[in-house]
Parts: sequence; structure tokens; C-alpha cells
Amino acid sequence: MINDTSRSFNPSVTRRGLIAMAAAASTIGSDDAFGQNPHDTTCRLADGRSLGYRIYGSLTDFPVLYFHGTPGSRLEATLLAPFCHANGVCLIAVDRPGMGRSTFSHGHSHTSWPSDVVRLIDQLEQSTSFDRFGILAMSGGTSFALACAAMLPERISATAIVSPRTPGAPGVPKGVLDNALQQAATYPRLAEGVLRRQLRRSRRNPNVMPSQFKKFSAVDRNYIRRNGTVLRQAVAEASRCGTQGIVHDMALIRWPWRICLARIGIPVGLWIGSCDYSALPETLRFLQRNIPDSRATTVLGEGHFSIIDQAVAPAAIWLKSNSV
Repeated sequence: MINDTSRSFNPSVTRRGLIAMAAAASTIGSDDAFGQNPHDTTCRLADGRSLGYRIYGSLTDFPVLYFHGTPGSRLEATLLAPFCHANGVCLIAVDRPGMGRSTFSHGHSHTSWPSDVVRLIDQLEQSTSFDRFGILAMSGGTSFALACAAMLPERISATAIVSPRTPGAPGVPKGVLDNALQQAATYPRLAEGVLRRQLRRSRRNPNVMPSQFKKFSAVDRNYIRRNGTVLRQAVAEASRCGTQGIVHDMALIRWPWRICLARIGIPVGLWIGSCDYSALPETLRFLQRNIPDSRATTVLGEGHFSIIDQAVAPAAIWLKSNSV
């Protein structure tokens, strides 16, 4: 077991924080879907925008919407889909506004996102026998998953979150890269430029792990080395139309959220690694205190990314068990 949880980090609140987040972006999709034959499509929203998504598997299986991390895109689900497919779950990975194939919106927020999701579910329901969907979220997708859990109980049966993030929430210390989120909200244009430059450097040197990843646990660094191609492609896709959508999303995941967690009436499952320097143990305590029907699992020896191999299959099984 790897136990690095005694270490603590306090990055400077400078451009270095933004560069650290940009470095994370540079390592995070592949068109190889591990045999799931995924296909990309879009959903036309009421205001004319497009919402891009990729289906991994068959909609005859229980449908679960996947909300990627930040920065990320639907391609990120390539790493999770095999665990879902093996347990009878069809994963539908959705690009949030301004990333991948989804149109940017200045009005994108926690209150608008559920409306986009409803439109997508309406479209998908024509191809599945299920009238309620599950949600699986990773890291920066946490708040968007909880917004849907709070506002769409008639359409969502349960929500599972792997490596949940609550940056800036009461009682939750700063994790790795949290200062970058703060600066994205304060200096969005600067953040967009830093991200563009870091992504260009990553394309020139795709096999070089940025020095900022020294702040992650050893188990995470090993996972990133093994899956760097997939992760890099997912973020490259996120920036398909520029970095504005990524920075907007980064700003939104900081607390406070416009979500009433106490009103969430569906089950919420939380999985966190004991060696995760981004999603700290206080994150679980905060969410459990505030979400009525929540359960938490700590996976010993796993980090922010490496937990995927250990937590996604149990999360898929749990989501399916709550589908009836």
C-alpha cells in the first residue's frame, strides 16, 4: 500500500498556479474505446447550441451519463468505459459547454447545466427502455453531477462521483492546483493564454511529464505515465475550439455553488483514494454532512487518477443496483 497522505502542499498564488493546472491539462482521450465501438454525436439544444457526446456501448444496457473532469472531454471516458461495459452499463460521456463538440455559452452555470442534460436525456430516451439515467462524474464534474442530482430527481436515479472535488468549501483545505482555479475566476484572460501556451508545449513534447506532477502521489504519476496518451487527447479535444470553455469551467467548480445540497433526494455514492492530493479526506466529510442520502468509500493506496482502476467497476454496479 502506498501511503503519501501525510504530505501537504501549499502552492504560491501566482501564475505558477495557473501553469500547474495547464500542466494537468497537457496530460489528460484516445479514439480507442477498448472494443466498445463508441460513436460521437450531438444534441441540438433549445437555444441553438450543440451538446457533444460519445456513447460507449449499447443503450440496451443501463444508461449512465459521464461528466468529465476539468479540464477534460468525452474522450476521458475511454479509461472508464471497459469497467462499465463489463457490468452492464452504457456510458454516455458528455462535453460541457465550450469543450469538445459542445458550443460555448457565457451563461453556462450549475443552474443551466441540468436543462442541457434534460434535453439530452429526452433525445436518448428514444433509443433506450429506461426512463431514468444514472450519473458518473470524475473530479471537476462533481458540482455538475450534484446540480443534476438536486434538480432532476425524476430523471436521475443515483449519482456516483469518483475523486470528488469541492475546492474552497468550508473546512476543506487547498488541494494540488486549487490556486489555479481561483486565478481562473479572477483573471480568465490570463488563464486562457497560459493554457494555450502549455498545450502548445505539450504537443511539441508529448512524452515529457511536467514538473508540476511532482505534487501528485507516486501512484498517480505512474498512472499518468501509463495512460498519458489517453489523457492528453482528452484535453486536446477539450481545447478544440480554444481555452475559453476550459477556464469558464475551472471557475465554476470553486465553492460556493448555486446548489442546495440538502435538497438532493437521490442516493449519492462517493469514492476517494487515500493518496489523492487533490480530493482531500475533508471533501468526503463535507459532502456527507450536507447530502442526506450519501455513502462514501475510501480506496487505500490509490490517488486522484489511479483510483479509476479500482473504483469505477463498484460505482457502475452500485448505479445499476439503484436503477430500479
